[in-house]
Amino acid sequence: MSIKRIMFLVLSFCALVPFNSVMEQNNAGHLITQEIINKAFDTFVKKVFDDRWYVRKTPDWVIKWKASGLGYDSDLAQDCIPLIYPFFNKDDKKVNRYLQRFQNNPNLDYINEVITRYQNEQPANKNSFARILHEEKVKRTTLPADVNKEELMRYPKKYAKVVKDKKVSKEELYDGNVNGLFIKHYLEDIAKIL
Repeated sequence: MSIKRIMFLVLSFCALVPFNSVMEQNNAGHLITQEIINKAFDTFVKKVFDDRWYVRKTPDWVIKWKASGLGYDSDLAQDCIPLIYPFFNKDDKKVNRYLQRFQNNPNLDYINEVITRYQNEQPANKNSFARILHEEKVKRTTLPADVNKEELMRYPKKYAKVVKDKKVSKEELYDGNVNGLFIKHYLEDIAKIL
């Protein structure tokens, strides 16, 4: 093993120690706090830009095929995938703006509700995660009175149409996207329970 590799591993371990101590102090059901978001923010930003790069260069059918291989294989989970595309198609400056808004004002109620429901319902089931994430996002979305939220929760394609018809504010939509991306990052890469 090279000296550079050993130094990288040592530095990586040292960088994780403060984050792990925060997790040990906050191990009551993996609830997220502002402190956890701040500690994870740099890796989260990198993950968002890596995912964005991949989504922008890869055909939709390949993304869905790979997601299916990872366990996102229900119709609902597959229908949720394109809901992130408009956010990923924004320029770097706008994506960074939404990431900074998230760091400064995350929707901790939404984040923790999704994580709690996921842990209580079907942990390790990615289709369940996609469904819960989508349902909680729709529940918290401000919509006209004539829009049936229950139907939008069951059918992400109908939610996409409501978005396309501009019945959801872009701010609310993209803020929800970023909060959802953080939840996925946290469960997959930090807590490692997804």
